[in-house]
Amino acid sequence: MGFDFSVIFNALAQSPGNLIFFLVVSLPLILILILALTMLSKIENRAIVHHVLTGCGILLILQSIIYISSFFSPNNLTNSTLPFTIIECLTGTLMITWITWTFLSERVQFHFTGLNILLSLVLALAGVGSIFWIILLPEALPFDVFRLLIFWQSGSLILTLIGLTLILKTRPQQWIVAAAILVVLAAGYALQLVFQDSKSYQMGAVRLAQMLSLPWMLSLVHRFGKKFNNSVKNGPLQQPKKDKHVDIKPTLVDQLLKISLQETPENKYKAAARAISFSVVADMCYLAKIADETGRIQLLAGYDLIRERFLPIATLTRDGLQHIMDAWQENKSLLLSRNDSEIQDVSTLTSLLRHHSIGNLLAYPLSFIDGHLAGGLILLSPYTNKPWGKDTVKLFDEIKGTLSEVIYCQSPSERLKAELDQSKNDKIRLQEDKKTLTQILIEKQLEINEKEASIKQLKARLQIEKITTVRQIEQLQKEINELITQAAEFELNASKCQDLHKEIDRLSKEKGQLQKELMLANTRIKELETKSEHIGPIQLSNKTKIISLDAIAANIKLQKAAEIQQRHLNLEIINPDSRQMIKTDPEMLHTILIRLMENAIEASEVGGKIQMSQKLSLATGMLILEITDFGEGLSQTEKRALFNADREEMPGIGSYKSIRDAISAIRLLKGKIWLKSKKKEFTTFRVQVPVRIID
Repeated sequence: MGFDFSVIFNALAQSPGNLIFFLVVSLPLILILILALTMLSKIENRAIVHHVLTGCGILLILQSIIYISSFFSPNNLTNSTLPFTIIECLTGTLMITWITWTFLSERVQFHFTGLNILLSLVLALAGVGSIFWIILLPEALPFDVFRLLIFWQSGSLILTLIGLTLILKTRPQQWIVAAAILVVLAAGYALQLVFQDSKSYQMGAVRLAQMLSLPWMLSLVHRFGKKFNNSVKNGPLQQPKKDKHVDIKPTLVDQLLKISLQETPENKYKAAARAISFSVVADMCYLAKIADETGRIQLLAGYDLIRERFLPIATLTRDGLQHIMDAWQENKSLLLSRNDSEIQDVSTLTSLLRHHSIGNLLAYPLSFIDGHLAGGLILLSPYTNKPWGKDTVKLFDEIKGTLSEVIYCQSPSERLKAELDQSKNDKIRLQEDKKTLTQILIEKQLEINEKEASIKQLKARLQIEKITTVRQIEQLQKEINELITQAAEFELNASKCQDLHKEIDRLSKEKGQLQKELMLANTRIKELETKSEHIGPIQLSNKTKIISLDAIAANIKLQKAAEIQQRHLNLEIINPDSRQMIKTDPEMLHTILIRLMENAIEASEVGGKIQMSQKLSLATGMLILEITDFGEGLSQTEKRALFNADREEMPGIGSYKSIRDAISAIRLLKGKIWLKSKKKEFTTFRVQVPVRIID
């Protein structure tokens, strides 16, 4: 035969247990309210008193509603008692939410308070709706009234567990007491569900849990004491007594000396933050830097003196620390107290630190020598609530020049190291350039040697042809002389004379033809000698070749790909007759294009654009080349002075030497060159050379 626990639980819902329950639960709340009202004008931080006063006042009102509704509840356990049971369930659920809110820190976030109020309104509407539904439309319920009561009790149990989880996660002051109260209440709701009588709707187990737990809320009166206000979440900071001097100089000097021993800027920032924390005995210290023109704030380093660990760093927007940035822009320090919990700066820092409070705050600006704002210091006292006075600001006024130099400027060793690294990089780059140029010079020298050998062979061949032609002329002259002699001997013979005259005419014509060929050979020899004397950076090929316009463009693009990629240029090639074959001197044509391309690359800005165009004029048999850069450009005066041999450089021109080499090659190919340019916009070199178009 089992024991019916519901009999014991229901005793607290009937007279005189009802009165005992109300007195046991309400008297501690009334005592807390009386002490809060008396301490309201004495305690320094009134936010604590207001928070406790609000929470306990709401709990007392809810408890009074339970007691008053019990007078109207019928003594017999029938369905008519169900509305009053719903009222007790509603008030019990609301008590859970406000107990959780009361034990949280007095600097509770605004959105959590709003969420608590919204939840209370939703529960109140649900409770009123349930009561009116039971009274007015009991037949329309989709389930029986006992299940409705189980639903309310289950919701209260779930809400209790949620509040317990929130308390254990945030761990506010006196979180152990709050957790114990919620655990007892959760046990009461669990027992009520287990031993719930379907014939009785009384909340006896819940009332027993409230009697055992709510009197412990008297511990909230400890929050009114000064000692409690200065305590911290992980234990109080032991302040030195007046009669006992604590010398922090050895530790401070040690931290200051460690700043100069750091090898990286990050370690230097951490050492500086730690030294500043020791120097002013700050709970937390952050070093901040203005990251860019938009005013983003970069937290370089932070140190927690109480926990002896470094704080998380981040980059924050100006809106996140709006009040601090406004004060720093005016070269002023900013002081915030515990009462300034609703401003954005405090919300940003508490979110970053994941701390329920930042205590008092001092934000001090740091500037360069020229007065330009560089960043600042942010001192927090979430553990000790230490105030920041004029002495701290005066200390920073005296050392801000040296402090800004240490934090925001590179030390001589860091500058030398950076210069050394840059020199090493330059050395490697120059060595690579040297290797590349050496290889190019070797290849060019081989090409020059080959061309010179070809020229020598051609000259020797022409000399041989010249000698052969002279010998032939001498031989023909002898024959002519012999024929003339024979003609004199046979003057009497008319017929023979006529034949001889005809032969003489024929030989004379051959002589004239050979003389013309000799003159052409001499002229060709002189031209080659002249060209060989003037040959320099530009070398002639031994003969013309057949090549496509597509191959010309591909060779130029391939040879200048490295320079174009290094300067991040965009090369656009316009080649409508790409597959057309032409016969010309490929070396001269390559020299023209490569030199004009070198000038365009040097004249273009990094990330700019170069345009290369080549097309054929079938009517004139000309190849038209255009190379355009979008660099500095030339004025009318500069265009007129471009081809002056005395000048070596000019704004808008990349390489004078390259242009001169290109002009020399154009002249050798009997071509023409034009210039079109507009200042600050573009420069275009247009070249026209005769070629043989292959059908």
